[in-house]
Amino acid sequence: MAADLAVRSLLPLQILLYLNQWYYIFWLIIESLCFVFKGQTLPFASGVLAGEIILFIFLFFLDMFRIFFATKGNLTERIFGIVVSMILTLPSIGGIYNDKIRTKFFFN
Repeated sequence: MAADLAVRSLLPLQILLYLNQWYYIFWLIIESLCFVFKGQTLPFASGVLAGEIILFIFLFFLDMFRIFFATKGNLTERIFGIVVSMILTLPSIGGIYNDKIRTKFFFN
């Protein structure tokens, strides 16, 4: 009976999610300003800037849902929200890995 009353939500996870929300807002503002700068100063082939903006909007909603599910899963002490959040993290990991590969081939 005592095992059922144990608190399974994690305070460090909740703190990291809270800080991640502020980091994400800062990233959103900076990235939006970069798109405005790139759109006005750099030449782009047709559709490239639009594709980047669509990807930016997709990543915005993806990360918003990831933080939402992680927060709700942690606060309600249900594993489903945490698992969905972990699955939604995979595209971000793939993007970071892809950027490292492109950087490696660019500088070598």
